[in-house]
Amino acid sequence: MRTPLPALAVVCLLALAGCPEDAPVPLAAPPGPKPPAPKADAGALDGGAAATLPDSGLVDGGHVDGGPAADGGPTDGGLGAEDGGEAPRDAFADVSTRPPGADITLDGQSAGTTPAKVPVASGRKQLLGVSKAGFFPEKKELEPAPGETVAAAFTLRLAVTIHVTSDPPDASVTVNGEPALAATPGDVLAAPGTVELAVSFPQHDTFTRKLKVKKGAQKLDAKLLPSVRVSITSKPTAAEVTLDGKPAGVTPVDLWLSSKGKYTVAVTKEGWSTEKKVLVKPKPSEEPVELVLTDLELARLEAAVAKALKAYDTADEALERAQASSADSPQRLEAAEAAMKKATEELEATQEQLAAAREKRGLKPKP
Repeated sequence: MRTPLPALAVVCLLALAGCPEDAPVPLAAPPGPKPPAPKADAGALDGGAAATLPDSGLVDGGHVDGGPAADGGPTDGGLGAEDGGEAPRDAFADVSTRPPGADITLDGQSAGTTPAKVPVASGRKQLLGVSKAGFFPEKKELEPAPGETVAAAFTLRLAVTIHVTSDPPDASVTVNGEPALAATPGDVLAAPGTVELAVSFPQHDTFTRKLKVKKGAQKLDAKLLPSVRVSITSKPTAAEVTLDGKPAGVTPVDLWLSSKGKYTVAVTKEGWSTEKKVLVKPKPSEEPVELVLTDLELARLEAAVAKALKAYDTADEALERAQASSADSPQRLEAAEAAMKKATEELEATQEQLAAAREKRGLKPKP
């Protein structure tokens, strides 16, 4: 603790500083308690005493209070691979081609030039592709294990250009089932060997042709024939239609079919029967193909009524025979009367259920 200066010393100091002699003399404050030491925002750092953190929130490269990490990594709220970000590429694909210098793609994204060791993600399927001018592009599906290096070697085949034209134009082309050209006329690439080209245009028969592809440019001219329109209707409407097992719309619907083909049309609806019709070399017609579906619930109730009616007739005949011989066998008559009562109750119950179902559907009661 410092000792307060005497009053005379204070006056001398004021005089030296140029203060007037009659200026009030400040008195020293009596000694008070020692102020407490400042507290740190967090606990001890590096094993030492707690320290007050600066406003930036950074301490020795670390981060607090949600501040950014000094190394640029994600904070606790950042997006890592576990939170839906890009999967870590913890495996590799050793990609090579003959000839080298092919462009590499991974799931459609550029990934370098062969030869190259490409980082890939483990545990999921990825599509690796290589392409080089003048050669047919190649693809391979990868699904490596963590840390695995997968060999992906390709021998590129010289590409053959096929110039495709069509009548009508603007038709789409596939090669071996893969899209190759959006609109004719145009060129498609094919590897040497046998390939199948399909040329399609709305409301026309699909033109297909198998070609033996050899070196040198080739041509294909496809003449597409108009398809036959076949209208499919049903009772009730809004039934699902399939054509050879593939979805084809909801009734009423128009199908465009080849006049040389054979097709199986099926129509179905929940709660109704499925009806089918085979169309062989369909021809143009103004009349639709109508398929009538059966209401499964009504069919079940009608069958139940028919069964109950048959049981009623059988019980009635048995009762007549028992009544004729009632004097000889009173117990037989009693049993026949009980059976007749039961058959009558069952018939009335099923008839009531059928009438209610028909009324619900807006149908008139059956006589």
